[in-house]
Amino acid sequence: MRNIGLTSSEFVETPAGIFTRNGHWYYITSDQIDIIAPGLLDIVSIDTMVNNAEIWVKSTDATSLLIFIGLIHLLPISVATLLSLLFLMFWQLSKSAMISMWLTSVLKIITNETIILFAAVVSISYLGVVGQYQSLIVGLLFFMIFRFGWARKLFDSFYSKYHQGISLNDRVMKMLIIKTAIAKHVSVPGIQRMEQDILNLMIRHKKKPK
Repeated sequence: MRNIGLTSSEFVETPAGIFTRNGHWYYITSDQIDIIAPGLLDIVSIDTMVNNAEIWVKSTDATSLLIFIGLIHLLPISVATLLSLLFLMFWQLSKSAMISMWLTSVLKIITNETIILFAAVVSISYLGVVGQYQSLIVGLLFFMIFRFGWARKLFDSFYSKYHQGISLNDRVMKMLIIKTAIAKHVSVPGIQRMEQDILNLMIRHKKKPK
């Protein structure tokens, strides 16, 4: 494995996977990326791959929050909340199928902390200005829920409990590897082996004593 230990200020790579500063775990390792797409990490660094994966993981929280703070001005707060949560589940399950290089660049802007906070402050403050105090309280509550990824993490826990395949984070990383390799004209012969390796790591991790 390349640079086992601290490989970036944003993440730590171990033999069991990659753990990021944002608290996200990927069971895939740089060794497995070399197996999936030999030579890809000679062109694109592991730091870039992890940072792009983080953009997609965080996109669930960011897009759901932006939709929520928009809908609360158009629909009853209960309907806006329900639609935002339904979108969160849809996006979390299906986003790996939408991954592309250009959309990664778009999401990098959308998930920018400054943009998210500015949009939320303006939207929620307006509710106070027009006297919609109930919506203001609910808006603040769900701002926290979406902002810190609590809804996504709860959904992920149910998904991992009842789904036997690789984790949603690893689905994102897998598709990023494939799309990046295609864009860089690198072959991807090791997809099936990678999925089995990830499943083996997940099983060993779950069996570890806490």
